[in-house]
Amino acid sequence: MSSTRGGRTADVVLDVLVTSALGLMVLVNVANIFCRKVLNTSLVFTTEVSLTLFVWMTFLGAIKLARTNQHLRVTFLVDALGPGGRRVAGIWIDAAVLFYCVVTIMTAGPVLRSASLMRLSSVPWNVGVVFWALPVGFGGIAFFTAWRIVRRLRGQPVDVAAVHPVE
Repeated sequence: MSSTRGGRTADVVLDVLVTSALGLMVLVNVANIFCRKVLNTSLVFTTEVSLTLFVWMTFLGAIKLARTNQHLRVTFLVDALGPGGRRVAGIWIDAAVLFYCVVTIMTAGPVLRSASLMRLSSVPWNVGVVFWALPVGFGGIAFFTAWRIVRRLRGQPVDVAAVHPVE
């Protein structure tokens, strides 16, 4: 998918969102430091804004890593297999990831309902805004994992980032 127009668009959108979240998080924290050190007062909303941005940045980054197949993995057992064994292991591992994502999304409903009732003290949104990163993130990971399973089943190559062994 990385060579397709949709893959490039997904990369750009995810990069812009993650970079914007990081930039806004830095800006909010620098403003708070300035207010504390220069104005001798503190901005009360910085912790909650930073936490919200950090959670969303993490899940959006996880979607990007799932899309490009660059997530963290330990491969010494799979590397010992031949090409066919690696393909089968990849399908099973992706199926397990997909199952986990689906279960997490299905069980997120009660958490989102209860979190939407909890107000944050210093920002105009509720805790649900933070927790919506969960189904969005796992939904994106599930989508790209399912795409990778289909490619493996068809015998098509899966875009895999270059793995640099630790020396």
